[in-house]
Amino acid sequence: MKWFVLFSRCGIFAFLGLSGSALFAEKWLEISPEDLAATECRSDPNAGAEVLYKKIEIDESSLENRYQFRYIRLKVYSEGAVDQQSKVDIFFSRVRTLTGLKARVVKPDGSIHELDSADVHKQNAFRRGDIAVRKASFSIPNLAPGDIIEYQYRLYLAEGYYTPGLYVEFQEKWPIRKIEVRAKPFTYGKAGFKYITSRCDARTLKKGKDSFYEMEMVDLPAFPEEPYQLPDRDGKAWLQFFVVESIKEGDGFWKDQARKLMANTSSQVKPGSKVNAKVKALSSGAGSRDELLAKLYEFCVTEIINSRHCEADELTADQKKKIKRNTPAEKTLERGYGNPYNIHTLFCSMAIAAGFDARIAAVSNRSRAHFTGALENMELALSNRLVAIKRGEEWRFYDPGGKYYQFGALHWKNEGGTALLADKKAAHFIKTELAAAADSRIKQEAEFELDEDGSLSGSVTATFFGHPNALLKQSLIRMSDDKREERIKEIIIEELPDSTIENLVIENITHPFKQAKVTFDVVVPRYAEKIGDRLFVQPSVFQKHSEPLFPSNDRVTDMFFDFRNSEEDSIVIKLPEGYELEEASAPRAFEIPRVMNYDVKLKVNRTKHSLMYSRSVATHGFYYPVKYYKQIKSVFDEKHRQDQHAITLKKSVAGLSSFENEVTSEENPKS
Repeated sequence: MKWFVLFSRCGIFAFLGLSGSALFAEKWLEISPEDLAATECRSDPNAGAEVLYKKIEIDESSLENRYQFRYIRLKVYSEGAVDQQSKVDIFFSRVRTLTGLKARVVKPDGSIHELDSADVHKQNAFRRGDIAVRKASFSIPNLAPGDIIEYQYRLYLAEGYYTPGLYVEFQEKWPIRKIEVRAKPFTYGKAGFKYITSRCDARTLKKGKDSFYEMEMVDLPAFPEEPYQLPDRDGKAWLQFFVVESIKEGDGFWKDQARKLMANTSSQVKPGSKVNAKVKALSSGAGSRDELLAKLYEFCVTEIINSRHCEADELTADQKKKIKRNTPAEKTLERGYGNPYNIHTLFCSMAIAAGFDARIAAVSNRSRAHFTGALENMELALSNRLVAIKRGEEWRFYDPGGKYYQFGALHWKNEGGTALLADKKAAHFIKTELAAAADSRIKQEAEFELDEDGSLSGSVTATFFGHPNALLKQSLIRMSDDKREERIKEIIIEELPDSTIENLVIENITHPFKQAKVTFDVVVPRYAEKIGDRLFVQPSVFQKHSEPLFPSNDRVTDMFFDFRNSEEDSIVIKLPEGYELEEASAPRAFEIPRVMNYDVKLKVNRTKHSLMYSRSVATHGFYYPVKYYKQIKSVFDEKHRQDQHAITLKKSVAGLSSFENEVTSEENPKS
């Protein structure tokens, strides 16, 4: 099943447009006759569209009247681009208010069609932490190749809402002929700011009028939307201003941050009488030191109400107001509730009380960008917190505030990241581990019966482990039972079109540790193709309608997978009476080191008159440079080909007695 569509990341909270002065917002810029007549992109003749002009002006220099103004002029050249650009989405929220949205289409003959405000539709898009992100959408009717789309709008940042940095992203999915940026970053008190750039020349940034920093670039290449891309901050060109409170740089800066982290957290994690008493009580019956640590972890996850999860509905408004980031562990234990950071603090404190060397660690978020040390701002570069505990000569990391992660497991965004330990003297950077493919697994078991018309019916059980388990729970936890069932049915029917689902049961969604499980009965009409007295059957039922992971022959961006993963399918198909195998062939197993293991077996059970199909796939990499695209694509294409393998059943009086128990591939099973 395509369960992984439930786990996809929310869109990055970026905005398609740009920001600027009130005067500039009131008028459209003149369009040259050359731009009206253009029939192809200047820098890339194969591009379906081109951003002719893009202006970004951002003023976040104070905590009042901060705005972003965005202006985009885009020319469409192909029918494919028409389809992609016929609808525009602009994201905003209660802390970024959308105003002054204007849009128009200019035809090659110069005629203009203005957007009617009634054509703009606003709706909820997704949640980012405690903030509900909304989107304003408008469609562009009668868009055709040769047309120019222009739109502009303003976003006001809520008064007093603090942002640690000003981030400007340059590239889009189309080439950009010219982009102008004006930015005035925020500072406070004695703090200052620095800036860094990625994939562009920082030397072009100059201080201009009214203390704005200005930058202009031309002929930026496209950053197309491709499957499994790097996070934008790793792949695109961008500029980042960030607040600094120290003139220290490099190692000196990070040593200072490690000391500050230690100073800020040492009093919070210091065990008191309540923590010591609770650890003593939990120690009873614990065997090894690891077993004790696991008991402390389980207590923090299951007995402390986590304000970021659905159990927080039990809390009163007054209780929620008491939740603060710097709450001591003693107070969190006494209250029995807290935010994820409070739960980390409590677990760290309990581990210290049990005699472990435990500290709070700041860790990078791999879903945003990999850590290089150049972005010298803890809130931006090492934005997440974990608990680090020394086991032997190694430091292990724990995430009790994550709610749905087993003891010792982390959210994928913190795996393979960089963690900075709280320390009085030095900056200790430690790489967090990546979970093995086998630890993040979806196991599907099914028993089907195929009738002589080709219809398939039976029961299915899907069990989730590791990252799929946690992510499935996070995607469903706040839904009602009816909504959960509706969402799961959508996924099943997408994989098995026209199927009928009954007796759907979803288990363990609210339990922090147990494996989520989905069971259901299904009927798939016309699953097998019937031609005359033959049935053509694909044993890999859950991959029958799958598409190649990388459909394009060429690629521009590097490849990035959220986490290593594996799939296990065990399928039994009872064959219709009077049918036998005509072609005794099986899919081909293969192994590509550090990329994929694909193992598949197809057997015949003559006694039960059935096929037994087993399939296991493990993908081991999470990042591949684009120069290896053809090799990686060939591996996933081969997997797709083997998943599409079909066998032929022929009506015969003889049945299956003349065939071997195991159906094997004629090809070499290893490569």
